[in-house]
Amino acid sequence: MINDLFRTYKKIILLLLVLLCSVVFWFYGCRHQQRSQSEVVEWNKKTIKGTNGYCYKFKTSNCTGTVTFGAAGYVAKDKEMPVTLDIFAAEKDFTGVMKVTLPGENGKGIAYQSAVKCKAGEKKKIVLNVPQLGDPSAICFEIMDSFGVTELSEDVSFSDTKNRNGAFSEQAENLIGVLSGQSKELSYLNSLKIGEESDEESVKVVCYSKNSFPQTEEEFQGLDGMIIDSFDTKSLSGKQKSALKSWLKSGGKLLIAGGGQQIDSFEGLEKTFGIIQEDVVVSELYLADADNTVQELPILMSNLQLSQKYEWEAYGDFEPEIGYTAAVGSGKISILRFSLTNSAFLQWSVRDKAAVEILSHFIGKDEDTESSDTSLWYVKKALYAFMKSQLPNTFFYGVFFIFYILLMVTIAYYYLCKIKKREYIWIIVPVLALFFTVGLFIRSRGMKSSGDSYFSALRVTDSEKEQENIYFLYQNDEGVEGNVNFLSTITSVIPMDYNYRTIVGKNIKTSGEDITINNTQKGFDVAFEESVPGTSRILKLSGNTKSASEKEVFTQDIFTTYTSFYGNITNTSSNNFSRVILIRGNQYAILKSVKAGEKASVSKDMVKCWNHFDEENSAFGTENENTVTGNIMEYLQQTYMNTQKSKEELLVVGVTSENDFKLFSDDNVLKNHVTVMINHFTLEEETGEHILNINMSCLKQEGEGLAIEEDTLEENKTEVSYVFDKEEIEALARNKDNFTGKIYAYNYSTGQRDRILSSTESYITGESLNSYLSGDGEMRITYKMDASDEYGPAPVLSLIYKKQ
Repeated sequence: MINDLFRTYKKIILLLLVLLCSVVFWFYGCRHQQRSQSEVVEWNKKTIKGTNGYCYKFKTSNCTGTVTFGAAGYVAKDKEMPVTLDIFAAEKDFTGVMKVTLPGENGKGIAYQSAVKCKAGEKKKIVLNVPQLGDPSAICFEIMDSFGVTELSEDVSFSDTKNRNGAFSEQAENLIGVLSGQSKELSYLNSLKIGEESDEESVKVVCYSKNSFPQTEEEFQGLDGMIIDSFDTKSLSGKQKSALKSWLKSGGKLLIAGGGQQIDSFEGLEKTFGIIQEDVVVSELYLADADNTVQELPILMSNLQLSQKYEWEAYGDFEPEIGYTAAVGSGKISILRFSLTNSAFLQWSVRDKAAVEILSHFIGKDEDTESSDTSLWYVKKALYAFMKSQLPNTFFYGVFFIFYILLMVTIAYYYLCKIKKREYIWIIVPVLALFFTVGLFIRSRGMKSSGDSYFSALRVTDSEKEQENIYFLYQNDEGVEGNVNFLSTITSVIPMDYNYRTIVGKNIKTSGEDITINNTQKGFDVAFEESVPGTSRILKLSGNTKSASEKEVFTQDIFTTYTSFYGNITNTSSNNFSRVILIRGNQYAILKSVKAGEKASVSKDMVKCWNHFDEENSAFGTENENTVTGNIMEYLQQTYMNTQKSKEELLVVGVTSENDFKLFSDDNVLKNHVTVMINHFTLEEETGEHILNINMSCLKQEGEGLAIEEDTLEENKTEVSYVFDKEEIEALARNKDNFTGKIYAYNYSTGQRDRILSSTESYITGESLNSYLSGDGEMRITYKMDASDEYGPAPVLSLIYKKQ
């Protein structure tokens, strides 16, 4: 019958086979063959009009356009890098992806990609944001169609001879955009270094014109700040002004300089920021040079009317006030009363010093950094502690095994005995074993990966910040691949601790991607490639997943003394906190198990003091260093207590794992997570400002590496000199430290050394304190440890100023 059927329809069957082979050949042959040599592909570097940066012009078989790396063609080491693709599809629609791969030392890499859809005859702009460039010597840029065929693949080097004279050769630490009619006059900013001496960062000016100034918020990405100086802002379009304000509110930094008689840089932005230049007058500017000689400069300054919707603060320590700064959303706007292009200022002998102070304040290099490397180490330890605390879920496998034994006994023994076919046991046993093996495989493959125990997260939400940080860990003992789809509220995904490849002059093609980060309209899709068993990957996520109810979760009724605090805090949220930590400078108190709606009391006896000498995990005491909570509390110590902060601020930090924390876009729930909620409160002080630890800022001795600066005594007897503002000081107080020796101070009235501050929480004020101060405000203190001690912690002494 089959032969008759074949003979009857032989031609039709053969025709269908030929058509099927043609389709297969077209799909796997034509679509995946290499481009022929006759196909024209262009990749040329060219200058961007209106800027001093570069882009790349490309041409493929169907598309043309340009690719710009960084802000106007400039990239900065270990900073954000936007990749802007301007594409035009000539004859037919183009659908595919643009991909940027940062090569790693292991031959693989980190890949960022975004969808590209462009209709025939249409121009399209796509911005792919690489949130942290890292330190690669080169990257690979690719455009692929919807079938995965590579249309364009080019290496872009940041350090080889091909680009040595171009924009990519200089990886400046801070990229500052400049919109000015006198951009050349601001070239001196390129020679400046800002920040502390041990952590100085260079400055690179990126010049813009009216036409090249960004028209979207995304085009500002990669810039550390924007300066508008001596420019007619009325010429900017509404779209450009709107983009500027959106970028500012999302975390940008803007400096507008005044002092112009012919050009008013504020006028075009009056409706945007509410700043009005009333008039321009000549004022005297004073600043000390390297020899501490005050230099004077007559200069044109603007008298300004500032918008009342922002809270303005004086700009820097100049006399007179040279400008003001205010928070705008998550960003900051700064107003300078004079122009950085002023001819008198350009010739001033302390011009560079003044510019460094202005830029440091503008960029925020004079502020405390968010998190140190040490604090992030404890984030990682907390995430790894999740993995160590996980026990395998054996319930399912136990039930499966029992069912297998029962079925085996029932069929392989009783049933076969009953029908007298026991010889079939050699077939039944392997078949049942195979059946259950396949069932286990299907069950394990059917588990949704984002609900498994090898994902964990630590979420830090701060009431003062618009966005929150989430540290996310993927670790699998089998090394299998995995993937997650994050909520659309996640705005940034950054791999941490990745080893980038920095070898120059070699092919940077990768054998795969350790992590692929796909930015879609619905959020980030992240894929983890198969790896060595036990390999872990940590991502830092930024976004706004918190609800309004999670922003302010505490109220407080706290009172303060020189060395302590006491009172009540109330948990107004629906969260049950396993720990609540109260931090006031180096002082802290810990409350356990504060439930939703509960009021908890804090007594003076509960308050302790931490200093640099204390070892790891000593501040928060009893928590095991291998537990999640123990490492989170150590992270809080390193982040919020290891800095010079005002005693007028109280931090109330809640730690919980019971909240409904949603991170994935599907229905999966993250099992292993802890949320840290931080609230800030201003405390009403009866006294003035404080210096928490005089070892950190009042030492007379100069030089680095002094043990006393780290709250450490290396000798049985240590003599130290401090310098205070004698007219402003009110008291010297001793905190609850671990020093067990004696403290002596030189009495200028008697010429003797008196013992002072013999117990913790003691203090000296008034005439008693003045007798230990010289005419210049110098105080000579001797720390004497117990006779048997040669090394130990120094006492923590705080300085309290009179209230103004």
